[in-house]
Amino acid sequence: MIRTTILLLSLSLALPLFAAQEVTVTVDTATKLHKNVVEVSPKLFGGFLEHMHTCIEGGLWAEILPDRKFGDTAAEGAPMGRFWRVLGDPAKVERKNNAVHLSPGGGEVGVELNGIYGVPGKRYRGTAYINTERFSGEIEFQMLHGDRSMDKGKARVPRIKGRFSTQALVAPPADSPCTMRFIVRGNGTFIIGAPTLAPASTTAGINPAVLPLLKQLGPTWLRWPGGNFAQTYHWRDGVGPRNDRPPRTNMAWPKGPVESNDFGTDEFLSVCRALQAEPVICVNVGGNGATAKEAAEWVAYCKRRGFKVKWWELGNEIYGHWEVGHSDAETYAQRALEYASAMKAADKSIKLIAVGHDLAWDRTVLEKCGAVIDCLAQHLCTNKKEYEALMAAPAHHAKFLGELREMIETACPGRDIRVSFNEWNLMGHHWHQWSLAAALFGAGLVHEMARTDGFVSYACSSDLINGWPGGAIQYEHGVAFLTPLGETLAAYRRKMPGRKLAFDGGNPALDILVTRSSSGSRYNIAVLNRDAKRDFEVKLDFGKWKPARLEEWTINSVLPDDKRDFSSLGNVPANSRTLTKGVADYRIPALAHSVTIVTFQK
Repeated sequence: MIRTTILLLSLSLALPLFAAQEVTVTVDTATKLHKNVVEVSPKLFGGFLEHMHTCIEGGLWAEILPDRKFGDTAAEGAPMGRFWRVLGDPAKVERKNNAVHLSPGGGEVGVELNGIYGVPGKRYRGTAYINTERFSGEIEFQMLHGDRSMDKGKARVPRIKGRFSTQALVAPPADSPCTMRFIVRGNGTFIIGAPTLAPASTTAGINPAVLPLLKQLGPTWLRWPGGNFAQTYHWRDGVGPRNDRPPRTNMAWPKGPVESNDFGTDEFLSVCRALQAEPVICVNVGGNGATAKEAAEWVAYCKRRGFKVKWWELGNEIYGHWEVGHSDAETYAQRALEYASAMKAADKSIKLIAVGHDLAWDRTVLEKCGAVIDCLAQHLCTNKKEYEALMAAPAHHAKFLGELREMIETACPGRDIRVSFNEWNLMGHHWHQWSLAAALFGAGLVHEMARTDGFVSYACSSDLINGWPGGAIQYEHGVAFLTPLGETLAAYRRKMPGRKLAFDGGNPALDILVTRSSSGSRYNIAVLNRDAKRDFEVKLDFGKWKPARLEEWTINSVLPDDKRDFSSLGNVPANSRTLTKGVADYRIPALAHSVTIVTFQK
C-alpha cells in the first residue's frame, strides 16, 4: 500500500504570541496511488437512534401528541399521568385499550392535553377513533394556542364507530403551547381512541423541521433501537397497525415520555430508505425476559419482509450495572453464542456485532465468540475536565484501539474482526455537548478513526437527535438546529470520505488529515488547531500540481466553551468561502481552537 506523505516544517517558535506561526505542508502529488490504498470511509458518519427522552418521539418522529394512547402512569393529583388532564370528576374517566372512556352521567366531563407544539406554518391533520354506540349527548372540541381558540366545535353526537379525521390546522408560532380539549355532556360512555396529530404529508413520517438537517448530516447508517432501551425492548410491540400497538413504560429512561411503540421495525427501515442509510439493529440479549428465539424471529421477520438487514448487534453495554440484563463477560459470551446460532439459523447471511468494553472483557468475548462475530462495538463518552486533556482524549483512545487490534490478531488469527465505534461523545459534566470544544473533540476523533485504515469500520456520535442531550440535531417546540459538533460532522461527511488517506503532519498543536480523490483532481485538507491560544497559517506545497480553485469551511468562536443553543442559534458560527484568485498564495488560517477544511481543485 502506497501512501501520500506530508512533510511539516514549523517556523521558529520565537515569533510573538500574537503573530500566526507559519507551517509548510508538502503534499506528494506525484506518486500514483495504488488501488488498494485505504480510504476514509463514509461509514464513520452514521447515526444513533434510541427511544430515549425525545430522540424519536418528540424529535425524529412527526407525531406531536405525547401519550396519544393514554398509557402514562397515574400519580397523585394526576390520574392520567403527566400529559393528559381530567376536566371534571376523575371517577367518570377510565383508560383502557389505547383509549379514554368518558362517562358524564348526565353532566359533563372531559380531558385535555397541553404542551403541544408543531412546526410553525406546517399543516397538520388529526384523527381519532370514536365510539358513541352507548352514548347520548353532545361533544365539544377545542384546539387552543395559548388562550386563543384555533378550532372549536360543538355538536350532538350520532351513534358512530370508527376512525375520523379533523380539518387541517396550520401550526401557529411556537411562542406558547397548544392545548387539545374534549368535553362530553350527556349519558352513557363516549370513547376516544389513539388520537393523532401529524403533518398532512411527511417523508417516511420524519419531523419536517428535522428532515433538512438529517439530509445535511447524511448519515450512511443508522443504529436502533438502542442503547439501553434495546435491553428492555420486545420487537413485536412495534409491529402491526400503529394505533393498536401497546404503550409501554420506558424502563431504560422512565423520565421521558411513555413509549407508544408507534416507531417500530417497519418505520425504522422506512426512515433508513428515505435517508439512504444502512440499517443496524441491536437486539435484546437477556434483558426483560428476552430470548435468542425472539431475536431469531426478528431476523426472520425482516428477511420475510424483504428488508435486507445485514448488520445485527448482540445487546448493548451488558458489562454495565445500569443495563437491564447485565452480566460478566463469560456469561455474556455464552449468551452471544446462543443468540448467534439462533439468528444465523434464521438468516445465514447476516453479520454480527458483539459488545466490547475494556481489554479484559474484550479478550473473553473474542476467545469465546471470535469465530462467529464480525465486529466489536466500542463506546467512548469522555469526561475530561481540562481543555488539554479533552483534546488529547482521541489520541489516548487510538492507543487503546491499537492494543485491541493486536489482541484480535492474536486471539482470532485469520478473522477480519473490526470495530464499530457506535457511541461516542462528551458526558457534558464539564464541557457542554453543544460547545465548540465538543466539535474540536469530534474532529480529533474522526482523524484518529480515519488513521486506523478501516479497522474502525462503523462510527457514530451519540445521539443523532436530542438524546441525553448530545444529539447532533437539537429539536424543541418546532425549532431545530445542528450543534457545532453536528455541523462539523456534516462538513467532514461531505468533504473527506471516499478519498485516499494520507498522513498528517508533525506540529503538536495541529492535527492534519489529507485526502484526495481517486482521479487526483481534488485534494482535501482538514486542519484541527487544538491550541487554545496560538494561531497558525498553513502553507500548502503541491509540487507541480497547481490548484485553480478552493473551498474553505471553518468553525470557531471566542472561547472553546462557547455553545450554540435555542436562544443563540448564531453562536459558534461556521463560515464558508470560495476562492478562484490568489490560490497560489493562499494560507489555511488555522486559528486557535478551530477546525478548517479546505478543498483544492484543478
